[in-house]
Amino acid sequence: MKIPAILFICMLNLQSVLVYSYAVEEDYTLIDSVEEKIMDKSTGAALISTGKVQLNAKTGEKLKIGKWVNKMKSGALMSEENYNAKGILDGIQVKYGMDGKIQYKWSLVNRLKNGIFTTYFPSSEIVAIEAKYKDDELDGESIFYNKDGTIKDRKIYKEGEQVEK
Repeated sequence: MKIPAILFICMLNLQSVLVYSYAVEEDYTLIDSVEEKIMDKSTGAALISTGKVQLNAKTGEKLKIGKWVNKMKSGALMSEENYNAKGILDGIQVKYGMDGKIQYKWSLVNRLKNGIFTTYFPSSEIVAIEAKYKDDELDGESIFYNKDGTIKDRKIYKEGEQVEK
């Protein structure tokens, strides 16, 4: 069994604080600043997607890695996606509205929702819902807010099922 050699790539800021790091396998070449034209499934808008890829020299396979930013042609930010070294959605994901305000923010671990999923009221920075997920299922307290920021309701979930109101 061949064990691939791994190259760890890190970037530090001017204060020597780790900004990001990821691993590149031996057969892959890191390509910086890739730009792709894609279609937003929810709005049908044409987007420009930029980020980094690993290119497998043997198979030609391309894997998105690190942070990818999706913008409209006008430059308006639509989403931010994060990928691990294996090309799987992983980490903080953010979806923006047409007005540039955050609509949703959530955390993924190997494509599965894990942690807090936050929904914001349209065209505002006011939180509408905070829901806890574990392995892609509601698990823990979900809090529902009024537009003035006060709590409207709370629900408790365990493995996707509501157990308390």
